[in-house]
Amino acid sequence: MSTPTWQAGTLYQPGALVVPRTSSALTNGSIENATFESGNSGWTLDSGCAIQNTGGRAYQGSYYATFGSWSGANRFIVNNVRAPVVPGQPVHAAGYCNLDGHSNTNGFVEIFLRWYDSTSTLISDSPGTILKGGGTVYRLATVEDAAPAGAAYVSVGFTAGSSASGPYIDIDTVTWDYVYQAPLDALTYEATQANAATSGTSEPVWPLVVGGTVNDGGVTWTAVEFSRIVWTAAPIMTSGAVEPTWPTTIGAAVADNNQISWVTTARQITDVKCPNTKVVAIGASKVFCGDDDIVAFSATVNPLDWSTPNDAGYLPTGLQNYGQNPVAVLGLYRGNLAVFNSGGFQMWQIDPDPQNIDFLDGQPVGSTFSKAFQSVGNDSLLLSPVGVRNINIAVASVNLEASGVGNPIDPLIIAAIKGLAGGNEPISLYNPGRGQYWLFFGPQAFVLTSYGTGQSSWSRYVFSETITDWTLLGDDLYLRTANNKVWLVTEDAATDDISTNVVTITIANPGVVSWTAHGFANGDPVVLSTTGTLPTGLTPGTTYYIVAAATDTFELAATVGGTAIHTTGSQSGVHTAVVTPAAGLWTSVMWWPYLDFGNMGINKPLLGFDIVGAGSVNVSIGYDQRDFTIRTPDYTIDMADTTVGEPVPFPLTAPSFSLRLEFAANQAWEWNASNLYINDGQAYSGGQLG
Repeated sequence: MSTPTWQAGTLYQPGALVVPRTSSALTNGSIENATFESGNSGWTLDSGCAIQNTGGRAYQGSYYATFGSWSGANRFIVNNVRAPVVPGQPVHAAGYCNLDGHSNTNGFVEIFLRWYDSTSTLISDSPGTILKGGGTVYRLATVEDAAPAGAAYVSVGFTAGSSASGPYIDIDTVTWDYVYQAPLDALTYEATQANAATSGTSEPVWPLVVGGTVNDGGVTWTAVEFSRIVWTAAPIMTSGAVEPTWPTTIGAAVADNNQISWVTTARQITDVKCPNTKVVAIGASKVFCGDDDIVAFSATVNPLDWSTPNDAGYLPTGLQNYGQNPVAVLGLYRGNLAVFNSGGFQMWQIDPDPQNIDFLDGQPVGSTFSKAFQSVGNDSLLLSPVGVRNINIAVASVNLEASGVGNPIDPLIIAAIKGLAGGNEPISLYNPGRGQYWLFFGPQAFVLTSYGTGQSSWSRYVFSETITDWTLLGDDLYLRTANNKVWLVTEDAATDDISTNVVTITIANPGVVSWTAHGFANGDPVVLSTTGTLPTGLTPGTTYYIVAAATDTFELAATVGGTAIHTTGSQSGVHTAVVTPAAGLWTSVMWWPYLDFGNMGINKPLLGFDIVGAGSVNVSIGYDQRDFTIRTPDYTIDMADTTVGEPVPFPLTAPSFSLRLEFAANQAWEWNASNLYINDGQAYSGGQLG
C-alpha cells in the first residue's frame, strides 16, 4: 500500500506517515567530455598526456585521450566531474583502451573510481580492470564499487604505466550508470506529536537525515527510513546504417553508430573438465557426456561450467560396468538416464541437485550406436548388434535376443549394420505427431509406426541419396541429404525432387528448351504450361520426355528415347516447365514371406487371388523357397477392389507361395487385405494375408 503525500490543513493522528509532495531532483552526473570530441577540456591530464585527433587512433569519432609514449612513472587522466553520492551507492563505469604495440609485460592501463568527502578531500580509489598487451585493438575496461563511508562525491579516471618507449596507450568513450537523488526520496515522515493535530498551510522544509524533525502547524514530523525503487528510462540502442568492421581478437571491441559497442567473445567451452565427445544427453537441466568409463555432467542450466563443486561433477559408471568398455550411448528412459556400453546398461536417477542423483539398476544389455537411441512414449528404443530392441523387454528378459519391437525386421537390420562403412553410423528420430520411430542407414530408413491400439508395423524406405540430418518443425519432418538437399516428408508427396522453372523454347527442328544448369537426365518427364501460346508441336499439360540433355538445354520427345519434337509456328507469353527426375520417382513394395497352406511341403495349385485397396500395382508370386529371386512375371492391375465378382485367375503350382506387390510410382495407393485361393487336394480354400 503506497504512503500518502503530505496535505496542508489536514488532521494527522500520532503515527501517521506521509511522503513529501515535492521530490528532490534526479541528478544525472554526466561525465564531462566523455568521448573527448570537445577537445582539450573536462579532464585533468598528467604531464605527457593529451586529448588529440591525430594518427587515426580514435575508437569512435575523431578525438581520443592518450597517455603518450614514455617509459617511467605511471601517469593519470581523471575526469573533472565530481558527482554527488551517498555511502553505499553503487557506481559502474567503463571505457575503451588501446595499448598500441605493447606486450603483456611492458605496459598496462587501469580504470578506477575516485571517492571524495564533503570537503572534496580524496578518500580512496576503487581499482577496476587492468588491461595488458593486446596489439592495436580497443578493449573494454570496467570498474564497479559502492561508495565508502563518508563519501560525498565520485569521479572516474585512468592510470597507465609503460616500461617501453615508443608504443602509445589511448582511451576513448567513457561511460557510467551513475544516477543520484538526494536522500529525501529515501525517507518518509512520521507524525510524532502527542495528540492529533492539523498540518500547516505550506509544506515544511523536510529534514534530510533519519531522526531529523520539523514542526508543521501542530504536527511534528520525524524523518524515518524506508525503501523506494526509482526506475529511469534509457533510449534503445540502434545500430548504424553500415556494418562495422568486425574485430577477430577475443575481447576486442568496435563502435557502431556511436550507440553500441560490440565486443568479441568466445562461445566455445573452455572448461578443461568438459569431455570432448559426441556421446551426449540433456536431462534435469544438465548436459551429460560420456567420458571413457564415467559420465561427466555440467552445472545446472549452465553447459559452459563443468567444474563448480556441488553442481557439476560425474557419475561413477565405471564402478558398475559390465566389462572395461567406454560409455557409448546416453539417453533418457522415463526421466532417468540410460547409460550403455558394448557390454552393459545402467539406469541412473538424475536431478538438478547432484545429491539426489542415484544409481538404480544395471543389466548386461549393451549398445554402441549413440545416435540410434530414442525415447518413444513410455519406452525407449535402442540399436544392438542383433537388431532394434526396446528397453522394457530387453531389460526385463536380460537378453537382447528376446523378441521385441524390432524382431520382425532383424535380418534387414543386421544386414544394414554389416553394410556400414566409411565411418557412417545409423541415426534415428522420433516423430510424436505421427507416432513413428525412424532409423536411417545411409539412404534407407526403417520406420516403426505405432497405432495407439497396442499395434505397430515396420516400413522400409529407400531414398535416392544418403540421409545425414533431420529436424522437426511443428508436425513436419525435414530430411537433409549428403548432397545438401532438404526434403519435406509428407503423405501428399507421390514424387521427389520436383523442379519448376521458367524456360525459353526455340522454334526449330528440333525445338530446344533452355534451363541453366538443370541437372536432368534423358528420360525425365516434363510438363509445360504457359501464360500465352506454346510453339506448335507442344501442348500444355502433356507429359514429354527429355532427350539430348546438355548442361543448360534439352530437347523433348513424346516417348522415352523417342524422336525430338519439331516446333513450328509462333509463341507468346511466359513458359514454365515442371520436371520430375526419374531418380525422384519411387515404387512401393509389399512382400510377404513364404506361406504354406494345407499339406506342408506338398505341391498344391494356386487358383487365383484377391486384393482390397486402391492404386496401380504389379503382382508377382514367388514359388521356390530355395531362391527368393525366382518369381512369376509381373501382372499389372488397377487395384480398386478385386474382391467384387470372381478372384483374379493366377494358376501356379508349388509347395508354398510368397506374394509380392509393387505399387507404381507417382501415385497415392492403399492396401487393406489380400487373399490367395488354393486347392490343397482336399477342398477349395482361401488364405487371407492381413
